[in-house]
Amino acid sequence: MKYHLSRLDKLLLIRCLMGQLPIIGILSIFLSQEFFTLPLLTKVVIILILTTNMGITIYFTKEIKLEQAKENTHFHARAMQISFIVIALIFGFIDLYRGVTAVETYQQVIGYIGAFICIVIAGLLVWGLKFIKD
Repeated sequence: MKYHLSRLDKLLLIRCLMGQLPIIGILSIFLSQEFFTLPLLTKVVIILILTTNMGITIYFTKEIKLEQAKENTHFHARAMQISFIVIALIFGFIDLYRGVTAVETYQQVIGYIGAFICIVIAGLLVWGLKFIKD
């Protein structure tokens, strides 16, 4: 059984492989703070990779938009809204857990404020579901 990828699927795959995955490696270098101990030439190469990555992402994003216009694809607003509701609730529960388990008072306050904001956003997104037209 052969599976044929459309041009849009190929563009999305190429954008992920060439535009997004290298950023994960560079982000790990930045987060481990090894970037500051690297030689100058390596820093220049990393900056060139980042610049090229931005160009690739911009190019493929434009191509994907053109291909979506050709194929007349549309996104499902209700599914997107539900996924954002789930994400907001997950972040809200993570913040709530952080507020409960924090030792310092300021950490508890920040956790509870974050939880409140995320749960309010999730509530507003749920309320907005009734206004989405299919």
